[in-house]
Amino acid sequence: MVTPEATTPPPVEVPSPAPTATQVQAVDKRADNRIDNRGGDDADPTPTRKPTGRSTEKPAAAPTKKPVRKPTKKPSKPAELTLPVELAVRSVIQFDQLKGKPQWTSGSQARLAGSRWKFNSSGNFTVYADANLFPLTGSYTREDATTLHFEASASNVNPGGTSFTSLTGTLVLLDSGLHVAGAWSSGATYGATVNDQDFASSTSSMYEFEIEVA
Repeated sequence: MVTPEATTPPPVEVPSPAPTATQVQAVDKRADNRIDNRGGDDADPTPTRKPTGRSTEKPAAAPTKKPVRKPTKKPSKPAELTLPVELAVRSVIQFDQLKGKPQWTSGSQARLAGSRWKFNSSGNFTVYADANLFPLTGSYTREDATTLHFEASASNVNPGGTSFTSLTGTLVLLDSGLHVAGAWSSGATYGATVNDQDFASSTSSMYEFEIEVA
C-alpha cells in the first residue's frame, strides 16, 4: 500500500493596497531632496541650461604689441672728391660738334679721348693731350665736396699765324664715377704777304662733350 507524499500548498499572494495620494507626494518630495543634495562624483554632469552663445564674462584683453622698431641705418660718410688728382679719360659718353667742318670731328674726339687731366691742391688745372695739342693751363673753383668748375686755355704764335685752344667745364663725382661735361674750342689764323699784298684766313671749331674719367 503506497502512501502519497504530503504536499505543501503554494503560498497565496495577497495584493498590496494601492498607495494613497498622500504617500505618492511624500515619495516625490524625498526624491527631489535627494537630487538637490547630490554633489561631488554623484552630481549630474549634464547641464540643465542650454548654452545661449553669449557670455556675461568680459573677454581677456589682448596683450599690447609693442611696435617693432626698424634698425636705423647708420649714414655712410658722404663721397668727396679728393685733391690733388690726375685723371685719364675712361670713355667718351657724348661728343657733339657745334661749329667746324664735319671731317674734323673724329680727330678732335680722338684727341680728347687720349687726354690727361691734372688738378693740384692749389687751384691750378692742366690738360695734356697728344703732341699736336699743346698743354692747356688754367684754374678751377670748388663748388662743394663733389663738384668743381674749371677753365684752361693755350695759344701759340708762329711765323705763319697763331692758334688757340680753350676748355671749360664741370667735374662731378657721381655714384657711377667721375664725369666731366664741358666745351672744347680751337682755331687758328694764318696770314701772309705776297707781292706787297696781305692774305689771311682762319678756321675754328667747337664741341660739347661728356666724358668719364678715372
